[in-house]
Amino acid sequence: LPLLLPQSEVLFFDGEVATHLFCVDDGKISCFAQTISTDHPVVARPVREYAEGDLIGTASILLTTTQSTTCIAAEPSNLHMMTKELLVDALNAYPDVHKRLH
Repeated sequence: LPLLLPQSEVLFFDGEVATHLFCVDDGKISCFAQTISTDHPVVARPVREYAEGDLIGTASILLTTTQSTTCIAAEPSNLHMMTKELLVDALNAYPDVHKRLH
């Protein structure tokens, strides 16, 4: 399914249950981890930036865990999203792709 994220739109929040895998078609997605310090209650530190061709959330969706970062569109971004069920069906249908993910 295609997804258009305007700049500054949140893709998902830290702690949300992972429901989709995302592929960046164009644009940039920045991910931040939250840390707690004595000086500030919550500090968001940059962890990773995703660009064209990158997959976001592979481990979270395959392991059925929660997201470990908050990801936000750093610029207007086009993505495609896939449910876990569709991903598993695709991996079963195309074993060569499954091998590349390991």
